[in-house]
Amino acid sequence: MSVAAEARKLRPWVFALFVLAVVLVVSEIAVNGIAGTAKLKALREAGADLSLMTQLDAFLSQILRAAPAIALTSALWYAQNYLGRLERGDLWAASTALLVDEVGRALTWTSVLMLAVVPTLGLWLDGRGPFQIDLEALPVVLGGLGLALIVVSRGLGAALTAAEALKSEHDQIV
Repeated sequence: MSVAAEARKLRPWVFALFVLAVVLVVSEIAVNGIAGTAKLKALREAGADLSLMTQLDAFLSQILRAAPAIALTSALWYAQNYLGRLERGDLWAASTALLVDEVGRALTWTSVLMLAVVPTLGLWLDGRGPFQIDLEALPVVLGGLGLALIVVSRGLGAALTAAEALKSEHDQIV
């Protein structure tokens, strides 16, 4: 089976997973928003003074918790774009290799968000400390895979650029 045929079969599945991930992320933000709104309402009814900053803090906390999932979902978007290029026969284009770089960057950003950004900003929003790292296996693995894909894409891009130059030179000789 050709690469284009395999990509044609796989791309709808990856796109469906992307759509499902978007729905899940939006649902999580909505559910957390409803819970956060109910919590703020209960605080207000209890007599707490809720400033604009308190409300903004609650909103930012919701977005912050969703940030790794949003970054990881973008990896699915770039992956289905890559498969679309393969489907069209752009296997040997340097621009196609850049999409592998984008998948790697999305995985790396997801890792950074999970390991340091979300925990640290969460502390800041709660006013509890300067810095935190949540060292867990999943974000470490995602970061490693992301960095590897970035290097692979650069190597692939360099090889494809060199191949294009050789082809151009060959065409000029003939």
